[in-house]
Amino acid sequence: MRDKGKEKKGKRAKTETVKRGKGKKKGRKAQGAGREPGKKG
Repeated sequence: MRDKGKEKKGKRAKTETVKRGKGKKKGRKAQGAGREPGKKG
């Protein structure tokens, strides 16, 4: 998770990776990641 802060810049490319972990983050998604589902997790 700490890497996520650094990779935020390339979030367009990262979207694929985020999508893979979306299963875990689905519950946390509601906390405020309106634009990108897994980003805020």
